[in-house]
Amino acid sequence: MVTLSRRAVTAFPEDALLNHYAGYALYCLASRSMETDTDASHALLKEAESFLKRSVGIQPIMESYALLASAIGMRIDGPVSAMTLGMRSGAAMDRAKALGPPNPRVRLLEGISAFHTPRAFGGGHEAALEHFLAAIELFAKDAPQPPLPAWGHAEAYAWLGQTHAALGQAEAARTAFERALELEPGYVWVREVLLPGLG
Repeated sequence: MVTLSRRAVTAFPEDALLNHYAGYALYCLASRSMETDTDASHALLKEAESFLKRSVGIQPIMESYALLASAIGMRIDGPVSAMTLGMRSGAAMDRAKALGPPNPRVRLLEGISAFHTPRAFGGGHEAALEHFLAAIELFAKDAPQPPLPAWGHAEAYAWLGQTHAALGQAEAARTAFERALELEPGYVWVREVLLPGLG
């Protein structure tokens, strides 16, 4: 997916949505490698940021700004980077939310950010849970016209399940993971990592 996205952007560099999907593909790949190879993940996130900046420069798409916020925020690894990257990430997310009515993909990314942010700084698992439940409610009414972004529904349940698991709610987590697989049967991360991790 990443290779195809890069090639598509090379052929059509001024297409906002192709840049969006290239950034999204890199963001997903970086998310999977964050725990095993931080340096590689950060390199992917920087590349994602470049595509997403180009995307919003061509057309201000809500999801592109929200992904940009996440690609920046995920590189925070200490107090110094929190000051610089945190401000840039927050500004991009504010821009995303200002562009239109509540959006399930924006709310999903807010939840992922909250999941990884300490409660003392406005995050935490309880805050993340609220975002994921709100995202799922919004997904029930979500009907974007192709080729607009339509990703994230199964991912919202995957993150909801992780949040329930972190809160010690194993059965609720299992239910969420099973719903993610109903929506996306080939969701390898859920099937081979998250569900087995419940024991």
